[in-house]
Amino acid sequence: MLWFLTDIPNGLSINLKKAPVEGQTLVLSCLANKYLYKDLTWLLPRTANNQTRIRKAIVKEYSTELPLIIKNISLEHSGTYICRATNIYTGKDVLQQKNITIRGERCNKKAVFSRIRKFKSARNDCTTQHNVSQ
Repeated sequence: MLWFLTDIPNGLSINLKKAPVEGQTLVLSCLANKYLYKDLTWLLPRTANNQTRIRKAIVKEYSTELPLIIKNISLEHSGTYICRATNIYTGKDVLQQKNITIRGERCNKKAVFSRIRKFKSARNDCTTQHNVSQ
């Protein structure tokens, strides 16, 4: 039986840098144990206006990272992002996916009601919901 030291849960995972908001930059990283997986690839739900940049893989001590950067994201960039890697020992492709729902830009702004009504409350004017799941 072989044992490997890894800094990646289950050997393959997708990392989201920050919650995706419309108009900002979406940054995802596919992380794989470099002793278990090779040939990391992103499978995208869509690519709009060539705004998607897949950088060269970054090899670290125990892992490989393949960043994905999409600038000026919109609600249409919502979808399932899949990282594919090939298991070095079995030759089989392994998929890791993350469902991303882009939050409307208005969600970041909170409106404060007037104190004249004898109360102060915050209202969240979201046009969409934010959901990140694995």
